[in-house]
Amino acid sequence: MGEYALEHWLKSRGYTYQVDRAGYENRNSDAFDFLVASTKIDVKVAKKSIDRLPNDNCTHGYPQ
Repeated sequence: MGEYALEHWLKSRGYTYQVDRAGYENRNSDAFDFLVASTKIDVKVAKKSIDRLPNDNCTHGYPQ
C-alpha cells in the first residue's frame, strides 16, 4: 500500500523515477522499491495497533 501512495505522490509532482517490479523467484529481496535520481527508496509500512512490536532493528515509525 505504501508503494502505491509513494508512486502516486511522485507522479503527481512530475518526478522521474524507476520502480523495482522484479519478482522474488530468484532472490530474497528487491534492490529498492523506487529509484529517484540516484537515491534508492525502500518503503516500509507497519501498523501501530499490533500487540508485538517488530524485532528487526528498524523503528517502523514507532517512537523510541
